[in-house]
Order: sequence, then C-alpha cells, then structure tokens
Amino acid sequence: MSLTVVQRFYELAKQQAEAPALGIWQDGEYHELPWWFVKSKAKHFGLGLLEEGAREGECFYLLASPHPTWSYAELGALTVGLRTVPLPAEIGAERLEALFRIHPPVFLFAEAKDFARLRPLCERSKGVRRVILPEEPQGGPEGLARSFRRVFNAGIRFESKHHAAYRRIRQGLTEDREMSPLRVAPDGALEEKPLRYGEVNEACAKLSHALGAAKAPRLLSAADLSRSFARVACLYWPIFAALQSVLAPRGEALGPLLRRFRPEALFLSGPWLEAKAGEELGKAFALPAEKKVSLGWLARRRLRAKLGGRLRCLIGDAAPPPFWARAAAALRLATLAAGPEAPNFLL
Repeated sequence: MSLTVVQRFYELAKQQAEAPALGIWQDGEYHELPWWFVKSKAKHFGLGLLEEGAREGECFYLLASPHPTWSYAELGALTVGLRTVPLPAEIGAERLEALFRIHPPVFLFAEAKDFARLRPLCERSKGVRRVILPEEPQGGPEGLARSFRRVFNAGIRFESKHHAAYRRIRQGLTEDREMSPLRVAPDGALEEKPLRYGEVNEACAKLSHALGAAKAPRLLSAADLSRSFARVACLYWPIFAALQSVLAPRGEALGPLLRRFRPEALFLSGPWLEAKAGEELGKAFALPAEKKVSLGWLARRRLRAKLGGRLRCLIGDAAPPPFWARAAAALRLATLAAGPEAPNFLL
C-alpha cells in the first residue's frame, strides 16, 4: 500500500530538510521556508490539538484564508487523524449551521473578522471546542478563541507527552481513510462526497503524468485552497512530487512575479484569469489570429521571456481565457483546468 500524503510529507521533510518547500509573502516580504520548518509548524500544531483534546475522526473546519498558517493548520490536523472540512470564507451562517448538524466540528480555523460574524453560532454549538485564529486575538485569549501560535506553543511544550500517540496515528493512516467528509467545487458548491487519501494519491499521480511533473519551483496564485481541486494542485501535489510552492499574495500583479520567480508551473485563478491580466502582460498576448500556433522563433522567445522564461505547464480552476490559450498553443505548454476533462475526480 502506498504512502498517504501525510506520510509522504514526513518522509520528504526528512530527506530534504534544508531544501526550499514553500515561498510565502508575509509582512511585505518574501520568505523561502525549508521542509523542516514547514514540518515543525504542522507537527507541533497537531500536537497542540491533541493537548486541546482532539481525537481521531473528529472534524476540523477551516474557512479560507490567505494566511500561511492555513496550510500548516490543515496538515497538522490531518497528522493527528482529524477530518478536515475546508470551506469558502464567504459561506453563510445558515449554511454553516446546517453543516455543523451533519458533520459536528470540534475545531474551527477562521480569520478574526469571520469569527466575529460566526461567534454566536460557535458559542451555541456545544461541540466546538476551540476557534483557531491566525493572529492573537485583541486583548489576549478569550472564551473559545486561541491563536495559531498559542496552540503551536502548546504542542512544543507537550511534545514528549503526546509524541508516541501522534506517531502511531500518523503511521496508521491508510489509503481508505477519509480526509474530508465533503468536497468543494471551483465555484464554491459543496458536494457530500468523502475525499479519501487514496483518491488524493491517484489525483496527484495523474497531475504529474499530465504535466510532466516539473521538478522545480512553481508559482501558485493566491488560490482559495478551500476548493478541492486547488488544494490538491497547490498543497498536496507539491508534497507528492517534491516541488517547491510559491504562494503569491492576493491582488499582486502577475507580470513582476513571473519575472522574479521564473516558475516552471503556474496555477491560474481569480484575477489572473481575467481579461485585464492579458493587458498587464502586454503585447505578447496580442497574437494575430492566423498566427496562434505558428509563431516565428523570435516571437516565441519574447513570449517565453514574458512568462518568466521557464514555464512548462499551466493549471487552472477554470478554463483559460483566450489570451492564455493562445500563449499555451504558441509555446506548446501543457494545460490542465478543473472540470470533467481534468485527470482527477475531485469535483
């Protein structure tokens, strides 16, 4: 039986401890994080959840957030055998309350503004043990709310007490175990269909086969990782294929990021799929209709440089707009968009 994504994560972090795993923007700067650092964040957050009373099979809800602790929180929850339920941040209180009845949560990860909106629901839902916030609540911890750092520090303090149980849970994960009780489509629609470790393995293997598994840094948009396809492509696949991910900040112009990071693979979502993105990249996309594919070598060279010089494949949570389709055809880039034709079955 093959390793689950969690087991692969720990093996990769052990083998490539100092290699870059994740690039994030924080406090106005770009930070390149090694595998050992990302593993420590996930591991000690998971241990902190055990200290808070987490038990295998319970549900950990995560409302979408661009904060880097979102990724650590999901990986950490999975490592202690919790089922994660990533959801769009804009989900309404009524819809969330209905989900609470079907899949009762014990933990909820949310930004402070979302917690303020959902606080009455969390307080009357007796099963919710803690709400995890990316940052420390103003005025210190109160009631249900705890910061990611506080839970993480609890995991460090109590590592010796929990380590044996933690290791047993992690090693006991199998392909037929459930990761999430539902799935989220690119448009935010919820589907009551469990997502299992084996299905993620198969989807990642098909992504690697379809895209040639570019063994180099990738540039990812600020995709909403609550969507199942985006989460597989942006969080699980890098672990599966030992890739470095670069998570771009929301609203950041694409052109400068392409020139700075020169990615081999690019995940397109949100504003980067809009028509104005074509204008931003300039005349390189203004290809004559009769020359969509058969460009001269100089035109191809200029277009490739405009896209960073290394781009080999495009992934998207929607079909690429015409200017991206023309560029992909001209440069013979492998492309993959979420939908019935995508080599996965997460939608």
